[in-house]
Amino acid sequence: MARPNKEDPLKISWLAVSSAAVLLAGLAFLAAPRSASAEPECNSNNNGVYRTRQTGDWNGATTWQICNNQSFSWAYRNTADFPTNASRAIYILNEHNIRVTADVTVDQMTIEPGGSVTVDSGVTWTIANGAGDDLTINGSLTVNGTMKITGQLACNGTFSSAADSTVDYNSAANQTVCAYTYGNLTMSVANNPRSRTLAGNVTVLGDLTIGQSTTLDVDNHDITVAGDWINNGTFLMRTGATTFNGSAAQTIGGASSTSFYRLTINNTSADSEGVTLANHQTVANRLTLTDGLLKVASYDLTLGNNATVEGGQSANSMVVTDEGGSQAGRLCKVWSQQSSAAFTYPVGDTRGITQYTPITFTPASASGSLTVCFRVVDDVNSNLPSAVNSYLSRYWVGDKSGNFGSSYEISAAFDNDGDDSDVTGAGGMLPKRWDGGFPWIEGGAIGPSTFTWGGQTGGLNKSSEFTAFDIGVLAAALADFSAAQMGDHVLVTWETVSELDIRGFNLYRGTSADGPDVQLNDALIPAQSQGSPEGFTYTYEDRRDLVSGTTYWYWLEDLDMSGVLTRHDPVAIEYQGAPSAVALSGYRASAAATLPALTGLGLVALAGLAGLALRRRNA
Repeated sequence: MARPNKEDPLKISWLAVSSAAVLLAGLAFLAAPRSASAEPECNSNNNGVYRTRQTGDWNGATTWQICNNQSFSWAYRNTADFPTNASRAIYILNEHNIRVTADVTVDQMTIEPGGSVTVDSGVTWTIANGAGDDLTINGSLTVNGTMKITGQLACNGTFSSAADSTVDYNSAANQTVCAYTYGNLTMSVANNPRSRTLAGNVTVLGDLTIGQSTTLDVDNHDITVAGDWINNGTFLMRTGATTFNGSAAQTIGGASSTSFYRLTINNTSADSEGVTLANHQTVANRLTLTDGLLKVASYDLTLGNNATVEGGQSANSMVVTDEGGSQAGRLCKVWSQQSSAAFTYPVGDTRGITQYTPITFTPASASGSLTVCFRVVDDVNSNLPSAVNSYLSRYWVGDKSGNFGSSYEISAAFDNDGDDSDVTGAGGMLPKRWDGGFPWIEGGAIGPSTFTWGGQTGGLNKSSEFTAFDIGVLAAALADFSAAQMGDHVLVTWETVSELDIRGFNLYRGTSADGPDVQLNDALIPAQSQGSPEGFTYTYEDRRDLVSGTTYWYWLEDLDMSGVLTRHDPVAIEYQGAPSAVALSGYRASAAATLPALTGLGLVALAGLAGLALRRRNA
């Protein structure tokens, strides 16, 4: 029998080691970092493909090579023959830096690792809509001009843009908005409604614009905007946060209202420019006032029933409802059913100096959906009774929709320090509520810099206004006070709105604005509706020693139930006719008036009321 051949043990060991080395080398190759894409080959499949030859301008004569299918080689382009969207494909190779210096439209383009493209200022670079991804960035892209993306952009690579540049996602199809930092970001569509969905958090150095028929879906990502917010379409807030962090004035506007999930104000602009509403806006979850002012102008900012307010809440960080007196915007809060939680409205004004004067509202309980709105006005309330001695030159306007149970409580802060103090006078004051007509309603308590209003029902209509002034003064005597020549005499007319607190009147005359020199009535003219919110119209015929060519000034004084006399501002008239003999007409009332029976002292008082007539005020 033949003996089997035996292998040399050393030979077998060497073969094993060699095989292992080959295997490890193969694994190392597979594990090694690979570039995101490879340079294109010139073959029959790539005829007409462009690639860069060297660094240069997009339309430079020596920038490009093109694949020639006849020789299957890259042909140099020594003329201004550059790729466009009609080209089969375009590649920017490693270490080649290409500048776009003129408008051009491209498609099916890849920027290789190490390659870069820069779009110059004033230039529009359009990405057309072809098959697949129309632009793939494995290197870097810098936009200093305008980039219009009508196709699809693969969200990778390095992207940067100048603050005044614009990127416009304007495809007729749905698009993904890459998680980049943009200059101005626009999302528009020309025809049917389309969506733009964020691929991640987005930063906008300029303005963000949502075009008409366009929906921006944040897909739970965050947006930071340093410019204006212009929403002419639809914004799907999801659970994303939107932050306004500009260093100049910003606006939140557009033709459509925006519902934010979380809204943060972090505006560092000088001169308290802040962020200003240019439409009604809503916050569903949280309003954060980090820095800067949020000005509502003439629009409402509504916080949802789950919304909270966080942040500084000071004169440097608040919601401004009064800038110059003409604004009507409000901060509104929604309460869920049966909620009785207190909520502080972080409101203030920028009239004079910037002042933070918040108001806190607590409902007994919300019945159904309750929305309560407030704004603060840095001014004396125009319905303040005449000649009050102590008052606040600030008031809060409240409004509601829905019900809040049997009562509510309010606590408001005012400024009682410095040159711009809200307090005038040193007398006693109490909080008052104005519901659109006299008398004012008095209640609550007042401290050095706050007042409270509690346990009150009703009110909070469109015209409910809260302030504070003299204790016990509730009604202004006059709705109108005038004088007019009627033939040979002067007819003085005054109209009361309410006579709840009015006992009667005195009428004075003088020949200068410095003050009266004669009292025309010998006895107090009695109010005709004492203790009633009803008003009357009074007329008095003045025939006493009138001189032609003389200007006469008339003052009306009312006496309240507490014995306090209040003299109202005068009215003046130049008397042109020759005076006639004094004619006395008895005390009388129009048929519409029902006067109380007057006996005894009342008849004596009426004896001095020559020339007086009156009628019940029309409702």
